[in-house]
Amino acid sequence: MLELLVFAVGFIASFLSGVAGGGGILITVPLLLALGTPPVQAIATAKMGTLGLFIGSALEVRGKGVVRKEHLWPLIIISAVASLIGPQITLHTNAETVKIVSSALIVLTALVSLASWRISGKSRKVSKPSRYSGYALYFILTVLLASFGSGLGLLSTYALIILLGMAPIETIATRRIVGLIGTPLQLAAFIIAGQVDFGFGIALFFGSLLGASFGVRISLKRGNQFVKRAMAISSLALVLSLFI
Repeated sequence: MLELLVFAVGFIASFLSGVAGGGGILITVPLLLALGTPPVQAIATAKMGTLGLFIGSALEVRGKGVVRKEHLWPLIIISAVASLIGPQITLHTNAETVKIVSSALIVLTALVSLASWRISGKSRKVSKPSRYSGYALYFILTVLLASFGSGLGLLSTYALIILLGMAPIETIATRRIVGLIGTPLQLAAFIIAGQVDFGFGIALFFGSLLGASFGVRISLKRGNQFVKRAMAISSLALVLSLFI
């Protein structure tokens, strides 16, 4: 059954995302496209996997003291607004343009990630201009992620580390809590528009739920340096994927 394949790939993608802080959707969306799902529907269906990813991750980080609470509510509000805007962009863009923009964003993510992998792995305080720049960039990235789903979660992780001073594990934990608000809003818009394949979506949800739980558990055990290495490897894998 194809649903079993989707479940297994969802598990692997979310496990890797749980370890490296993002990029799992770069595996799930191409899979759905390869299975004949139209581009907009592939992005929409992958949101069910993203929801499973965030729930599985949030359950693991609960009570661990790794969420940056001073940034939580600003990021939740930003994510909610961006999540209302993003799906409307997708639904009002033709399928060919969605595919082209998604591919371009993969290239951008790969190049920026590769250039940024030597960033600090420690939690730190930042200036107000840096904080507000981080919020603005996070809004833009979340709109694009909600619209085109092209692995920008990894880029968002780097933005939070560089501009908001989060340690790698803090970015994973904080983004997962924030995503519990934004992702259902995105998914609801796509469901109302009739763009979600529930057969594949449910398989992705449960595969991602389990994969994220295992991935984040390993990240919490191994620490920030381990996550930084995983992010560097993900960046290299993204660059290599451009030539395949």
